[in-house]
Amino acid sequence: MRTLAFLPQHFAEISKHLNSGLPIILPTETSYGFSGNIFSHTAIHAVKSIKNRNNDNNKAFLILTDSFQTLQNFADISQLSDNNKEYIKQHSNIFSKNTPTTFILKKNIKKHFFLKNYFPNFTEIGIRVPKYPPLIGFLQSHKNPLFSTSANISNHAPLYKSEDIQKYFNAIPNLLFVDAGDLEKNPPSSIIRFDRNGEKIILR
Repeated sequence: MRTLAFLPQHFAEISKHLNSGLPIILPTETSYGFSGNIFSHTAIHAVKSIKNRNNDNNKAFLILTDSFQTLQNFADISQLSDNNKEYIKQHSNIFSKNTPTTFILKKNIKKHFFLKNYFPNFTEIGIRVPKYPPLIGFLQSHKNPLFSTSANISNHAPLYKSEDIQKYFNAIPNLLFVDAGDLEKNPPSSIIRFDRNGEKIILR
């Protein structure tokens, strides 16, 4: 594993690593997470292997994107009510005080045909605009959303400390650790979906 500090002067190198189809560990507003290029099946399989989830097709990785506008390129919200669209927009505002929220929404295959093959067992995706300014800055620089899942072995606790990342994953080749030091122990994001009647269902 290679390590880079999470600084703007390293954004281009981080993007190069991602564009090569290789996985990274990034800080988020919840914990450290594995991430990669959403267009790279190689990166997805690499992370599934690290997490010991090769044979688990019942869990998909969520998508992190930089804004509500970009979210709409990947999630189809056209059938939602104006109130629900506004609710998503408000919770996707990085300056709001709302808790981080992942929305379960239909894949927008009209704009991104590749989504048919992004965890093909699912017709929906989990998608979130993070509320961690350095990560938003990187996503805007990188110009593409990332997939994300907690940086741990499946069914183990999330990791918040830089030294723990080094301890558990240092021996993994082709993995880039984007180090922001120790993170606050924040809870996972809320997870919300909408039923056929437009009612919010809180899954977490």
